[in-house]
Amino acid sequence: MTYSTPGVYDVTLTVTKSTLSNTLTQADMIQVQSPVTVAPSQPAGPSEICGLTSNEYTTQSVAGAVNYAWSATPASAGTFAGTGLTGTLTASNTWSGDFTVKVAGANACGAGPYSPELACTLFHQPIIYSLFSGGGYCDGSAGYDIKLEDSETGVSYELFKNGTTTGIILAGTGELLNFGPQTAGSYTVVATNGNCTGTMNGVAENFVIPTPAQAAIPNGPANVCNNETTTYTASLPADGYWLVWTLGPAEAGTLSQPNLTTAEIIWNSSFSGVAELLVQGANECETGLVSPVLHIQVNAAPQPVVSGDELVCTGEVKGYSVAATTGSTYTWNVSGGTITAGQGTHEITIEWGANAGTGSVMVTEETEQGCAGNSAVFPVEIEVCSGISDPSVAGIKVYPNPAGESFSLQLNQALTQEAVCQLTDVTGRVVASVIIPANSPVVHLVDISRLPAGMYNVKVLQKGVVISQVKLVKK
Repeated sequence: MTYSTPGVYDVTLTVTKSTLSNTLTQADMIQVQSPVTVAPSQPAGPSEICGLTSNEYTTQSVAGAVNYAWSATPASAGTFAGTGLTGTLTASNTWSGDFTVKVAGANACGAGPYSPELACTLFHQPIIYSLFSGGGYCDGSAGYDIKLEDSETGVSYELFKNGTTTGIILAGTGELLNFGPQTAGSYTVVATNGNCTGTMNGVAENFVIPTPAQAAIPNGPANVCNNETTTYTASLPADGYWLVWTLGPAEAGTLSQPNLTTAEIIWNSSFSGVAELLVQGANECETGLVSPVLHIQVNAAPQPVVSGDELVCTGEVKGYSVAATTGSTYTWNVSGGTITAGQGTHEITIEWGANAGTGSVMVTEETEQGCAGNSAVFPVEIEVCSGISDPSVAGIKVYPNPAGESFSLQLNQALTQEAVCQLTDVTGRVVASVIIPANSPVVHLVDISRLPAGMYNVKVLQKGVVISQVKLVKK
């Protein structure tokens, strides 16, 4: 079949066998089109556009056209979408200049003639850069800098605050732009090249950093001992990011800050009296008002020093003491002997044990303010002194002490029996020995010029038994 006239046609099929026949008709089965021969009207739409924008162009329908082919020349101007009477051009931003838009009707027979061309111009769209985030600035300063991460030459950048122009316009340099310090507000930047405009990414928020509020009085003990370490705390005041602590006087102790809201004071053992502790809130701009003063009574911790005999005989009873302080209590600890009287007071009596060796005495003193201090351990050498054949030698003196090249040994009175004066070093080794004849003078000069400096025991013996001894220091 050949159709010479366009239109829509039915198709009928008849089947015959002998005298029988049957017919089937399919309505509108064949559509006959003729080629599009008429050009559409010139497209209507924007003749000046910016890169990256979407732009609609329209035309009038023509006979025989089922769809429409849109075209931009050159193709680098952008890309068309749509096959109807409206085409949408997405403009390129990598090319700019003059271009044309045209359209042709089309059907199954092909495309018809193009419309007259619409002359257009494509302008560069400013590239969208990002603002640096804003920030806080100190009260009284000019503000915080507003910056754009990059810029284009040939483009102007205008700064807006809270939607209103600031009047600050900077020319693009191809590098970062700085609009300078700006006060509190929300900032945006709009770029233009005279034809196209773009708003930069981001909003920069500037704000004032206020002075911290006054800090509250520190929390912690107001009565301490000067051999203690105590801890104090404080809350961050409004707008304070950290705390500044002040201890006065400076010689009261050493202050450290182990964490954000805590101060630790190691009190100076040589200081007693009233100390003052203050704290302030601070931020990067200001230090706030000081807190009310916390007055701290720093009490002297006792430093007892034991006095008494360092050399004793087994079974001997001796007295030991420390300086008495009104209101203090004393707890004594003794090794090598037994306290027979005075526990709880500043002086005690000790009966030393029956075995030779080394004993010790120490005491803990606690004042009425609750401060406690321990004495140094006071060593006592316990020796067997039995078999004394001459009671008059029970006490001796040495002088000068410390001694230089020699020292004088003074007896209580002349000996009725011969004795020996021995010097032993700290290891117990005999390093010097002098005979003291019976009925000799009570003072004897002992030469120690050959001995090294150090501590020595001076012993007086009769028949090999120690009857008295003292300590001597050789300079």
